[in-house]
Amino acid sequence: ILHIDIDGVKVINDTVDNKAGDQLIIDVGNLIRDKIRDTDSVARLTGDKYGVLLDSCSLEMSCSIADNIRLAIHDMNFSWNNQVYDTSVCIGVAEMNADCESIQSAFAAAELAVNVAKEQGRNLVQVYQPGDTQLQRRKGEVHWVRSIQKALNQNGFELYSQMIQPIDDSSHTLHFEILLRMLDIDGTVIPPGKFLPAAERFRLMPLIDAWVIENSFKMLADAARYADVQDYIWTINLSGQSMNEPNLEESISSFVKQYQISPEMYCFEVTETVAVNNLKDAKRFMNILKDQGFLFALDDFGSGLSSFAYLKSLPVDYLKIDGSFIKGIVDDPFTEAIVKAINQVSQVRGLETIAEFVENSEIIRCIKDIGINYAQGYGISKPIPLSEQLNNLRLEKLRFVS
Repeated sequence: ILHIDIDGVKVINDTVDNKAGDQLIIDVGNLIRDKIRDTDSVARLTGDKYGVLLDSCSLEMSCSIADNIRLAIHDMNFSWNNQVYDTSVCIGVAEMNADCESIQSAFAAAELAVNVAKEQGRNLVQVYQPGDTQLQRRKGEVHWVRSIQKALNQNGFELYSQMIQPIDDSSHTLHFEILLRMLDIDGTVIPPGKFLPAAERFRLMPLIDAWVIENSFKMLADAARYADVQDYIWTINLSGQSMNEPNLEESISSFVKQYQISPEMYCFEVTETVAVNNLKDAKRFMNILKDQGFLFALDDFGSGLSSFAYLKSLPVDYLKIDGSFIKGIVDDPFTEAIVKAINQVSQVRGLETIAEFVENSEIIRCIKDIGINYAQGYGISKPIPLSEQLNNLRLEKLRFVS
């Protein structure tokens, strides 16, 4: 079985014309048919993907046919409106023999192989080998992709929240970071570290972030009827993939209108690395939403490029110091000096600072002495379901850590 995935159809659809993308798919299908034997079969699977069944064909011959298809498509010179466009495909090859569990498993193997090929670049052929550790890793990720898609379609996610507590006299507003968990079929809570790597690899983060934003707005809008949720800051994480989505601002604005929320009570959190690697787009995105009243926090500061110069241009309100520094602050004078420097520069810039991974009273005492404004971690509060947090607000059961 060959699983053939055309590279770059979405780019042509977005930048040229949907009709051009359709014609490219047709031309590739015709070329594939010309390059296989009379005893073989080809079918369009979906979108820009084709499947080929090679009858009575050795693995060596299959690889030769796959490579001939790859080379022919690379040389086809697709043109549209007098403009020539580069074309290429990635092809996954999987053998069907007596060891195959089923047709479905053989096809899944070819799909895994093509995903590995796409990960490594364009214009490649990848053969499925059962002992290949990279393919086995991808097999696990494909499982998570299906689970993520099911969770998105059937409300299989649950929102959690973790308190971010003010620890100095100048800061008085409680913050809550909204976090994501997946629910297994038996109701077991699955932490994000299990499924988010697959979501990032398969570019599902924009869908997940949109789900989190909309459901956060909806839950807090509903809770506003019985609790003073507007007295707190609610923080929502944004991935780098979402930051690159062209219509994210419009989607957020539509959610604001739909749920009648106040932007001033929300803070979007982006990592330092994402912001710096996409500095121009990040600034544009932040400025658009800040004009609406939203706040921004720069997360994991110190873990990436860590240039204080970027703080001059990024319109952020809070800076979260990476937890790897905070965990070692009590016993390591050098780490303590780094945290002091980050806090000092941030305060001069007019930013409030948040310490992550605050796990005990010794760390709390140390960051208080430095002058950090907020603390977050198990020493303050563990994550709990957002519904439970909102109920606590209603019952006024919140307690501060001294």
